[in-house]
Amino acid sequence: MDEGGPPKKLTFGERLKNFRNPCGMACSICCIVFSMWGVIMLVAIGFALYIGYPGIDGVVPSICHHGAANCSDDLPPEMCRTKKNCEEDHHKAAFNSFYAALIYVFFIVLSVARIVHLKYLARKKSIDDFDQYGQIES
Repeated sequence: MDEGGPPKKLTFGERLKNFRNPCGMACSICCIVFSMWGVIMLVAIGFALYIGYPGIDGVVPSICHHGAANCSDDLPPEMCRTKKNCEEDHHKAAFNSFYAALIYVFFIVLSVARIVHLKYLARKKSIDDFDQYGQIES
């Protein structure tokens, strides 16, 4: 690299060949933002399902039959859903939403760890720019 010249930019193909830093600062921040949005949405949906908010699935008779009076004789017994069965299904779905939110939390932790690692490398090498994979030294 010339002393006064700007660093050489790599093409996309050259970046793939020299894949030293697959996840830079911008990628980690993007992952954190989208994961936080996913956590917020999944916790909100899980909470709504857990308390039985009717706006989640509405009051549609085909979703949950409340009592045997809604079932006809030609339906198998497992298709006749009671109110207790519907509440159990909502609670299962709520806990599944909470579990999915935990997966997003794992990705937040992973991304924060990557940012801390990049800052550690920058301090160790005295580099101001964290995303060095796009530039090479000649």
